[in-house]
Parts: sequence; structure tokens; C-alpha cells
Amino acid sequence: MIDQERRTQLREKGFVVVKGLLSEEEVEHYRGMIIEMSGKDPETFKSSGRGEAGWNLTDGVSKTEAFWPLIDHEGLLGHLAELLGDEVKYLQHSDLQAGFSAVSWHRDNVHRTYGVGRDWEEDDEDPYDLVRVGIYLQSHEESNFSLGFIPGSHRFTGEGSSFQRTMNEWKFKAMGGLAWIGPTFQNLTPGAEWVPTDPGDCIIFDPRILHSGSYIEALKLSMFVGYGVPSQHFADLQNYYRHVRPELGYEPFSDELVAYLRERDLFAEGIEDTDEIADAYVPTAALRKVVASRRAGEDKVTAGQGRTNMEL
Repeated sequence: MIDQERRTQLREKGFVVVKGLLSEEEVEHYRGMIIEMSGKDPETFKSSGRGEAGWNLTDGVSKTEAFWPLIDHEGLLGHLAELLGDEVKYLQHSDLQAGFSAVSWHRDNVHRTYGVGRDWEEDDEDPYDLVRVGIYLQSHEESNFSLGFIPGSHRFTGEGSSFQRTMNEWKFKAMGGLAWIGPTFQNLTPGAEWVPTDPGDCIIFDPRILHSGSYIEALKLSMFVGYGVPSQHFADLQNYYRHVRPELGYEPFSDELVAYLRERDLFAEGIEDTDEIADAYVPTAALRKVVASRRAGEDKVTAGQGRTNMEL
């Protein structure tokens, strides 16, 4: 049954925090696997604060069978049912990260220009019932990591005129630019709310909300998964990561994963493939090459551990 109070928080504010979703044993289990896969040593890891030295395996949960129990984690699915109802399905939008923090205000959805595209077209009959779930495996004390949000920036409706809100978008982009001069500038963004994370904590958020990682001082370890209620919005986001943005390295689900999801009623049936979504955000060709090159390096590191993802 949907928890109306928390549902309203997700709809209006854009995120919900779940403290201690994972047990200590689960945290240690997943920490060990990510450290082994990434080759990052918590004792020797050095960071500039922005996470350039980090590792990010795109769609890592989907690609790595050892992480599949995270997909149907009983506690997580319980929270999702309270927020979105009983029709929630797994959405291909997952990552595994070690020492990685995206220090800039950004969105994770398809249509990232505020107010442009059908991501911003919703009503009671066609809600945007998609979420991104971040699960963290290190303490705030050791890493200094917090996830920042601009509350309400995920909806085209809200306080202020359309012009005022558009100007705010440029303000946040400017603050993101300053973060590359010094990552602590990001913490000064007006109106931002920063959520410090500890081992096992989970943050469930709307992919459209403006968010940013903070600067980090130690090895940040995190896992991301996506869910939603099947709709045009759901199909757009899955096709975006798998087909519109091939440089990111998302691949079709394996037959084994499809069977795993179907057994648990978490597979979205009937999603038609397409690589054309009007007004979808697509980076410049040069940036896409940089992203593809970085991803290839991260995949090489993982392969270089002498094992395949499916064997971990």
C-alpha cells in the first residue's frame, strides 16, 4: 500500500532517505566485491576531491550476477511498494562505483533541459513514476561524502515563474563550473540540501532532480539501481541508456537476468527498442568519445582482475 506522506515527499521534494537499508553483513559483502572488482585500495586511494581517480562500472548490477540479490532486496522492494505501488519493475539504470563522485549539478533523466521534452509532461493519469536508488557503503566521517539535491527541481510546476526557474537552472550550472576550480564551491550552492551517507544508507530519488555528489576525501563506495512503473517514461529511460547513449556501455539483459526478473515479477514486458527519442539530451561527439574511452578503461580494469563480471 502506498504511503501517502512519503509519496508526497518524493513527488514534491524529489527524494526520500532510508537509513540503514543494508545490514552490516550486507555492507561488508558488497564492499568486498566492489573493492575487488575495481582494484581500488581504501588504504592507498588518493582523490583530488572530484573523483577523477575513481572507477564506475555502468550497468554493473545488471552485468554482475553476484549483485542480483540487490535487485530484489526485500527491504528495498518494500520501500518502493510504499512509494510507487505494487507494479514496480526493474529499470535498466544501474552502476557500481568506487572513489567516484560527480561534482556538478546534473540530472539522470532523458530530457535534461528544464521544461523541454515529455519527461516534463505528466499528470495524475500519466505520472513520472521512476526512481534512481543510491546505496552507500562507507561512512560520511571517513569519506566526507554527501549527496546534494535542489528540492523541487524535478517538476515543471512549482513556485516562481517559468523564467525565474530557467534562470535558476543557469545559476546551478555556473556553480557546477566553479566546482572544477575547487570542489568545495559546490557546497555553497543556494537552496541545496546535502544528505550525508553512512554504510547501508539508501537514497531514492526522481532521475529528473538536480543533484550533485560532494567532494570526497577517501574511497567512496556505492551502488545504483533503477525502478519504475511501466509507462512511456519508463520505456524512454530504458531506451535512452541502452540505445540512445551506446557510449555508456549498457547492454541487453542476459537471458539469465530476464529469467531472474520474471521469476520475481520485476521484468517490464513489451518495451519496444528505439534509438530515437525527441529532445533527448545527447552530449557532443567529442565528449561521447571521452566517455567511451573512460568506460573502456574501467571495463579493462575489471577484466584484468582475471575474472568475468558473471563469475564474481
